[in-house]
Amino acid sequence: MRVAHLFVVTFICIVPFLPKQVILRYKLYLLYLGLVTMWLALGKCPMTRTHDTPVEIIEYRPSFVHKLIRILFPKVDFYSYQNIFLFVLIALLTITTVRIRGNM
Repeated sequence: MRVAHLFVVTFICIVPFLPKQVILRYKLYLLYLGLVTMWLALGKCPMTRTHDTPVEIIEYRPSFVHKLIRILFPKVDFYSYQNIFLFVLIALLTITTVRIRGNM
């Protein structure tokens, strides 16, 4: 499951910076928009199976992306992590949308 999470995170971070022709030719924007929208709607990775896990347990056993953010910000708590990640996710979605529309 860790490899799948790494693939999803890498895909979400790389697609906005691929050449526009590659994004349009392989219709990556459909998969990208679907993944990001599901992540934003669910509030977590669509592959994660923690439904009603208390925040204390999540802070004790952080998710894959939370561990990645802790590399840059070692003392980040769960709520700060959510804010950082949502900001980055929405920024990447905005970059992709603007590039597909042809304004960039």
